[in-house]
Amino acid sequence: EVYHRQIIKALHDKGIRLREHITPSRLLQHLALIGLGVLFGWLMHAALVYIESITWGNNGVIIFGYLPVFPLCMFGGLLAQSLWRRLGFELSREIIEIISSLALSVLIMTAIGTMSLQFLANNAMVFLLLYLTGVIWILGSFIFLARRMFKRYWFQNAIIDMGQSMGMTATGLLFAQMTDPKNRTNAVEAFGYKQLLFEPFMGGGVVTAMSMPIILLIGLPLFTALCAVIMVGWMCAGLFYFGKH
Repeated sequence: EVYHRQIIKALHDKGIRLREHITPSRLLQHLALIGLGVLFGWLMHAALVYIESITWGNNGVIIFGYLPVFPLCMFGGLLAQSLWRRLGFELSREIIEIISSLALSVLIMTAIGTMSLQFLANNAMVFLLLYLTGVIWILGSFIFLARRMFKRYWFQNAIIDMGQSMGMTATGLLFAQMTDPKNRTNAVEAFGYKQLLFEPFMGGGVVTAMSMPIILLIGLPLFTALCAVIMVGWMCAGLFYFGKH
């Protein structure tokens, strides 16, 4: 497990033994909490899809139908945690970390094991062009921008985003395990908090779902220019503001 030693140390510092703290009943309670967060996320997604179906969806415009459920599950987790505390249930960070580390290991194994190579066979030249362009941009950002945007532990923080950009989130987290297996830099936690803002909009979220309708509406050149302006704005914010604080 990724955080096994860190969790044991945290419990030891509190004077708590692992076997006494992680009981079957507590483990089931926290699994129920995670399930509740997923349920809230699914309900939010279902509500958005229903609203779309009775409004602009009647004209054939589909946006939320392409929106994945997992970005909304993060908001569902926040709601579930708030409800859990209001009901007076105990919430253990250590148990949540153990469950999340196990889930992360399963995610990495299944994501790598289920990668499809069919796209390479059918669209080799297009994929090669996109691949080379993306690799040059990602490596350039990693080498020249990351060290100027992250004040502390720039390599450990940036390599997660590099792995995510070059593959998927599981790839970035795999790199994090390789470079910082004991999580001494807290880069994984920082990445997780960043995802709360990033995923609902960019990482398969609202912007991703709306990109095709917007391209059809305003055209690809204008959409590309708009994205470039937004990118330069965030780049300047990272270099001149966040990189100095």
